Amino acid sequence: MTFKRDIHIVWFKRDFRWHDHAPIRSALASGENVLFVALYEPSLWNEQPYDERHERFLWDSIRDLNEIAGKEVVYFLKVEALEFFKRCLDNFRVKAVYSHRETGIGKTFARDKDVASLLNAHDVSWNEWDYGGVKRGLKHRRNWLKDWYDYVDVAPLSTDISAVQALALPNPFESWQHSQSFEPHPYFQKGGASRGERVLYSFLTERIKRYAQSISKPLASRKGCSRISPHLAWGNLSIRQVWHMAEVVELAGSKRNQRAFVDRLRWQAHFIQKFESACSYEFRPSIAHTPLSMLLKFGTSKSLMHGKMVLQVCRWSMRACVVSRQRAI
Repeated sequence: MTFKRDIHIVWFKRDFRWHDHAPIRSALASGENVLFVALYEPSLWNEQPYDERHERFLWDSIRDLNEIAGKEVVYFLKVEALEFFKRCLDNFRVKAVYSHRETGIGKTFARDKDVASLLNAHDVSWNEWDYGGVKRGLKHRRNWLKDWYDYVDVAPLSTDISAVQALALPNPFESWQHSQSFEPHPYFQKGGASRGERVLYSFLTERIKRYAQSISKPLASRKGCSRISPHLAWGNLSIRQVWHMAEVVELAGSKRNQRAFVDRLRWQAHFIQKFESACSYEFRPSIAHTPLSMLLKFGTSKSLMHGKMVLQVCRWSMRACVVSRQRAI
């Protein structure tokens, strides 16, 4: 009989950080070997929502995780999720899988159902946590706001990095190791929890003073707004971490700016919850795929002059932002 090593698997999705990460904490609590992985799934990365900017940001985020850990412990593997887990089950005794629930696109939801079926067939528990106060399977939202405040009020979880170093499993699938190199880009925002924290701190202590007057102004917002939207979208920072940092740091500027920023943190979760509960938004026509002749049918030249058409275009654009989770803050 072939001996199979016991392992636990932490699957990074849109939560690329060490701290305030319940799946990591639970996996480490087992005291057994943990395989930390992120998957570059070709069938997903060929989809429209993904671009070179996203891949660059993801690479930055994984490098940052490994730099914080002091060695390579998170592996970026180019393989479909189902194939990855089948290989793990063939080669190891998988005790459990840990991850956050992902509010993604239809294909990620279908993939997750396939992975769940596979793990269930092998009696492997998949421990999933709601993410950012967003709940799956809500029948109504009467108590959602109160539940969200209860969620963010809890102190962020800390992770013992020494435990990560001690329990992390060496890469057993080196042939799947994703390799990609990019030339430095002067304008693309870089990822990683360390960078996210620095960007947030500079905003709360200085740039927030121009926040209210910079919103909705493309040029002014580059400095006057937080610039943490991608860090939230890919989980370099959690909503709870941002919420608590905004409480402990002495914020610059007026109460108006502070209130506007905190409100938008809640809105970010609100719109993701909206997409989680009404995922049909993904399959409705978006502004990017609507011919100009169709757009003009929605209003006469008079309505265009009064901004009605512009408002409708903004609504469609926000729908696209919800699908990609890039809610600007």
